[in-house]
Amino acid sequence: MIGLLQRVSHADVVVSGEVIARIGSGLAVL
Repeated sequence: MIGLLQRVSHADVVVSGEVIARIGSGLAVL
């Protein structure tokens, strides 16, 4: 259970990082 939660939270962090990077690059373009 703990390992599963760690995997999920890690995936969320990775996805959030990608989203933030996309938003940052989008603002840079604008």
